[in-house]
Amino acid sequence: MAFRPRSRRTPEPDESTTSAGHDVLVGAVADQLPHSVWVIAGGIFAMVTSEFMAAGLLPEISNDVGVSIGAASMLISGFAAGQVLGPWLVGIPLSRFGPRAVLPGLLAMFALAQTIGVISLAP
Repeated sequence: MAFRPRSRRTPEPDESTTSAGHDVLVGAVADQLPHSVWVIAGGIFAMVTSEFMAAGLLPEISNDVGVSIGAASMLISGFAAGQVLGPWLVGIPLSRFGPRAVLPGLLAMFALAQTIGVISLAP
């Protein structure tokens, strides 16, 4: 008995597989997401982009403080160490409150700290 491969039948395209149907499907999923998901996504975007801000400002930071760029780059290393240790130091004591109470509070504290940084005056 010889081996014969099965014939492959391509499915008929429906509304969910066409490009126009895909746009409708994505829009429907986006409409179903709770508001809190968008807030969390915005907070994560703000936190991640703020991590990269110091790298672009290293020459200005080193000139203002009067140190070399290498010494000023220790600021980024300190920030990275804070990103490693911070979740443990904050997460363990706050774990008894639950994420619905802690997450909005921490996002508000982050927003407040960023606002203070923006409006603070240079010496």
